Amino acid sequence: MIYIDAELSEVFPVLDRILLLPLEGEERLRSGLYLPPTVQEHITLGIGRVMRVGPGNPIPPLRTWLTANYQDMQKPQYVPLDVREGDLAVFLQKEAVEVYLRGKKHVLVPFHAVLLLVRKAEETPATPPSLA
Repeated sequence: MIYIDAELSEVFPVLDRILLLPLEGEERLRSGLYLPPTVQEHITLGIGRVMRVGPGNPIPPLRTWLTANYQDMQKPQYVPLDVREGDLAVFLQKEAVEVYLRGKKHVLVPFHAVLLLVRKAEETPATPPSLA
């Protein structure tokens, strides 16, 4: 657990990290049974709303005859993630790190721990983005 006295707008995840606001699950099953806290700790999946997204995975600079300027080669380049702020994400709990921002619980997870994204249909592109 990490306690940080900062606003959400002041926090920037690095590389392929994603900051999520976890949505707490039901303590009671459909049958009416209550789950004790010890059982809730062993749940392996979590659900959360994406609040902030890191820049992505870094790639090495491409040196070609077009990039004659050395300064242009020193700028970091990233492969962006498929995650957007506002998405609903299903993630692996064991990969999550709890972060408290001004007393509110958030979790920081790497991109490889996200199993599923839920996004509204009008926000989804018709064709997948090309890497070119």
